Amino acid sequence: MNVLQQPEYIFELVNDSIMTRSMEGRINFWNRSAEELYGWRKEEAIGRVSHDLLQTQFPKPLEEIESELVRNGRWEGKLVHTTREGGRVVVESRWTLELKGQLGALVEINTRSTDLGARTDTDSVEIGRHEPVPASKLMKADDLLPKIASIVLAGGAFLSIFVLLYFIYYYAWTAERRFSSPLGIVLYYVFPAVLASLLFVFLRRSPEFKVNAAILCLSLTVPAYAGELFLRLTDSTPSRPVMNSLMKSEQKREEAAKLAKRLGIEIDPRDGLEVVDDFRKRGIDAVPIVTASNDLFVSQPDGNIKSAINIHETEVIPFGGISNKVTVLCNENGYYVTYESDEHGFRNLMGMWESSRIDIAALGDSFAQGYCVPSDKSFVDLIRQRYPATLNLGMAGDGPLLMLATLKEYLPLFKPKVVLWFYFEGNDLTDLQNEKKSGILMRYLKGDFNQGLLARQNDIDQALIDYIDRETAEAKNKKAKEQNSDVNDVYDLLGFVKLAALRGRLGLIYGNTVKEAELLSDVQGPNVDLFREILSQAKASVSAWGGTLYFVYLPGWDRYTRDPGSATKQRTKVLTLASALGIPIIDVQPAFQAQIDPLSLFPFRGPGHYNEAGHRLVAEEVLKTISPGKVRDQS
Repeated sequence: MNVLQQPEYIFELVNDSIMTRSMEGRINFWNRSAEELYGWRKEEAIGRVSHDLLQTQFPKPLEEIESELVRNGRWEGKLVHTTREGGRVVVESRWTLELKGQLGALVEINTRSTDLGARTDTDSVEIGRHEPVPASKLMKADDLLPKIASIVLAGGAFLSIFVLLYFIYYYAWTAERRFSSPLGIVLYYVFPAVLASLLFVFLRRSPEFKVNAAILCLSLTVPAYAGELFLRLTDSTPSRPVMNSLMKSEQKREEAAKLAKRLGIEIDPRDGLEVVDDFRKRGIDAVPIVTASNDLFVSQPDGNIKSAINIHETEVIPFGGISNKVTVLCNENGYYVTYESDEHGFRNLMGMWESSRIDIAALGDSFAQGYCVPSDKSFVDLIRQRYPATLNLGMAGDGPLLMLATLKEYLPLFKPKVVLWFYFEGNDLTDLQNEKKSGILMRYLKGDFNQGLLARQNDIDQALIDYIDRETAEAKNKKAKEQNSDVNDVYDLLGFVKLAALRGRLGLIYGNTVKEAELLSDVQGPNVDLFREILSQAKASVSAWGGTLYFVYLPGWDRYTRDPGSATKQRTKVLTLASALGIPIIDVQPAFQAQIDPLSLFPFRGPGHYNEAGHRLVAEEVLKTISPGKVRDQS
């Protein structure tokens, strides 16, 4: 009885891997030891071509082996096979051919080789090498690629799950962001979920398929991140205010020196508290800027806000700062801006309040206050050069309701012929959302309410000084924590991982922050109605003394970047609202847009207020419009 005539159950009793197959390699028997060695079950192997299933690597061309097999009826040698999991195994293989009875049938017996260090005659026919290759090296090399592929696919799957959970956290759980389009749901939820599922399925496929899938994933991922890196390295536009980032750095002096060397200008790395301390060491009683919205509003448990200032046990909201003090304002252009406040804590020349007349009054937020340029370079100061009787009531953080309250509190006494209402598109409507939570501010919409601030400046000064003394220590502690944090680095890394620059360039950003979403609802809901009422009352108040209210539209930095903020999208609606009320409009945006590089009007081309060139352009646009017949030209 020859080998092929042995009952198949005999083959199941041996420890060697045994298969019977045709000369073409078609498997018709596969024993238990073969299942254990290669990982393929019997029903999966039978009917398959063994050379394809096991990805056999032969020591010489298969035609020569088959010729020897036909001549001698047997062949022995070392082969390299691939297991189901992608591993490589070197076997001692013995082939026995039976040409009688079962024409062309053969038995292949494979035993795992125990001599991995020995050299074999195995040579890859596909590669065409003629020098013998050690089996151990060949097995290790062939094992490595599928393992790397599995790592790539598994890593991609888990990264996709992480991305999905990230978006679920921000868009569903905390609701810090909201979708601006249904496409956002597809891109941020469906795509990473489907991708993770596919990658996990790929892990169960054959080693060759996994390698190809991993190559495909890398061929898509690597160029994407290369593009992201390229955009970040070539885009010179800062994403955050340069000086703010510098002053929060632990190595701020070293970074300031590098920036100064690159730009050829002096860079002051001190923060506001350090500047105040340095003034005081020189005997100058300086104070930091303190404004109602930015510093004094305190949120209450019921959602409302109250002022941190109480005078004679009565809540008071000061609209100006501390009077007659050197006030440390800001640093966005590399140098600190300071000014000596006037008799009511605003940024005017001393004696303005004692004048017999005021021709022009300016209302607004930090832009109108003159962030962050010297005292003869802001647009209000430049307007004052033409019309000296110009009073600046702008204060950082003032939104529409604070501006109306300031108007009603201070201007009826002076009755200026022109009132300039400076509206900043970046945050005025969201400022209003917070302001309307103040009971005191809302009272300015009813009748002739005022707090009598003109007559209470001494009490206001003392209350603000006490407030600064209480807050200074806490502010210094907060500064220390900010300097020791790596928030900026984390922000940059997270943006890189999310391909923020690339998605922004391709228009694939479909989410808004809560603030942005609230702003969108503002111009469609009750807040815009309140804004309309505020402008209407402002116009009525100014018209009552024969003056003219001008609505000056100030554009923000975002408008001129590749990712304009949602605030810039409300421009038409805001201008239409002002126009419907019959308020003359001075729209500065076209003048900015006409510049070759509008970002050059901002500090270091980054986000923030205008630099000197930007302030000068605003002043030019205002001076073109206000009527010389109503305001006496003093130039």
